[in-house]
Formats: sequence, C-alpha cells, structure tokens
Amino acid sequence: MKNPKINFAIDKKKDTSFLGLLLRNKKQQKRELGWALSRHKALLKKLNELKENSPRSSRIIRVYLDDFYAKNKDLMNRRLVQVRSAWETKRQKKFYQLVKKLFKDSVFPKGKYTAYLTAWNLYPRFLEDKTFFIPWSRVDTDFIHVVIAHEMLHFKFFDFFKKRYSSFHDPEHSFFVWHVSEIFNGVVQNSKPWLKVFKKRVKLYPEHAAIVRSVSRWQAIQKSIDAESFTSKIITTVRRRKGFKLE
Repeated sequence: MKNPKINFAIDKKKDTSFLGLLLRNKKQQKRELGWALSRHKALLKKLNELKENSPRSSRIIRVYLDDFYAKNKDLMNRRLVQVRSAWETKRQKKFYQLVKKLFKDSVFPKGKYTAYLTAWNLYPRFLEDKTFFIPWSRVDTDFIHVVIAHEMLHFKFFDFFKKRYSSFHDPEHSFFVWHVSEIFNGVVQNSKPWLKVFKKRVKLYPEHAAIVRSVSRWQAIQKSIDAESFTSKIITTVRRRKGFKLE
C-alpha cells in the first residue's frame, strides 16, 4: 500500500473554528490559547476582556481573520507552494523510511491527509479527518518539516496504539494516551536517526521533558528504535511518575 501523499491547503474557516474551540474550553486550555495567540497579542487581549462564552467572540475572530488573510493572501499562497515542494523533494521519502524502521506495520490509516497553513502559533491534528495545522510565517523550512513529521507520526502512532493496547480504548484514558503519544514523538524525533534527516529537535511540553530525557537515555543503551519497546517503556514510566496529571 502506498504511503499517503499530503495535501497542502489554506482555509480561513479552519482557523476560525479551531480558535472558537479553544475559547469554549478556555478554563482547561488557557495555556494553549496563550500559545496560539502569542503573535496576536491585540486579539488575545480583546478576547480575554470578554465574558466567558460571549457571542461577541465569534465576530471579533472573524473580523480579525478577514483582515489578516486579506493582508497576507499572496504571501501565504507563495509559502504554500514553497513548503509543499520542499517537503516532497527533501523530506517525504526519508520520513516514510524512518517510519518503516520504527513500526513493524508501517501502513498509515486510510484517509486524505491535509496540512493547513495557520495564522496561529499552535499546530494541532484532528484524527477523525486526517487534517493538521502547520506554521506559515516561519522562514525556517526545517522547523515546518519537523511539525509536519510530528503530526504525521501522531496519525501513525494513534493507529498503532489503538490496535496494540485495547485496554486504553475508553474515553477516560484519552488524556493518558495523549501524554504517551507526545512523549513517544519527543523521544523518536530527538533521536539521532531523525535528527540526521530533520536537523532540528522537536519542542516538548514542559511536563514531558523529564520523561523524554529518561526514555531517551534508556533508548541509547538499547541501541534500537522500535515502537513496541518505546511505548511499553513510556507507559511504565508515566504510570510511575508522581504528581503527573493523567486524567
């Protein structure tokens, strides 16, 4: 089966709906909202001044993005072509080769994979429709490729985890599985074989840094990179971590 070919697109509605999602869960995702709008301080200030779930927030976001996209339309379109070309010629083949070495079953779940350039400084992925966000304004193409690899690796990992660890299928375990997936990506993407291809280390969530270092040291001793052993080690380490929020 062929590896998925990533479609690259621009969609203002995606940016609008994602920011709306963060606002609806503002109490739980205050940190993520701050990251997303770290380059849009004026917008963040306006939204923070509103009452929770204020109907005005939708209009403020819409007006802001209408102006943003109008000003940056040509630049974003050029960036889209540049990022797509660089990925397909420099990194796509090597990425799938690395994935094949990592997973015994390297086939990706079926779907149309689409990367959307985003105005925000946060890059989520949506497992249901195989879409994810990538930065558009960064001159550093290597960083954008690290983000692409990070999100594509998530799609493969979650599919692998679902098949291999049926005991974690219940929604109550979703936060735990998210922790495991982020730590997994951190260990893998900061390993020597991946750094040789992508040149840059992946950014870690602060709460995951210590575990990534611990598992990375263990991996260096093992001198192997395979999803099965990594995941088992990460699950054990996360469960033993005192004071680590799992739910």
